[in-house]
Amino acid sequence: MIKKWLAKVFDMSSGKNEDLNENQRKAQLLSRKYLDNLNKQSKYDILEYSDFRSVMTDYGDDPVIASYNDEALIPNELKKNFKPQIKGWVITVVYNGKNETGKNGKHKYLLAFNSDLSKLITGIETTSVNIHI
Repeated sequence: MIKKWLAKVFDMSSGKNEDLNENQRKAQLLSRKYLDNLNKQSKYDILEYSDFRSVMTDYGDDPVIASYNDEALIPNELKKNFKPQIKGWVITVVYNGKNETGKNGKHKYLLAFNSDLSKLITGIETTSVNIHI
């Protein structure tokens, strides 16, 4: 009985990891397309991907809750029933190649994607990325 229960728990947790890995693969594919566009015919080398995270909705994304001007006035029932949803994804990529101005070198970009990872929304070059989600 315990073995069956552990097998179910393992199956459930491994499925979540597979989803995350699949989502991360989608993000990496879109990031390569973005870098292909930045680098045109030039060669570039991806050095690392990091900080792959989902961006969740918050109270401000719910029109009913957002209608309250002060968070302290939001009824507890609305807060309790609020269910955050994924509204997008972000990933950091470090690579050697050209940036958006054509400058060759080592670059670090924060890339943002829509919720179903079908489209890259924006890429921002940065020297330091701190994601607090």
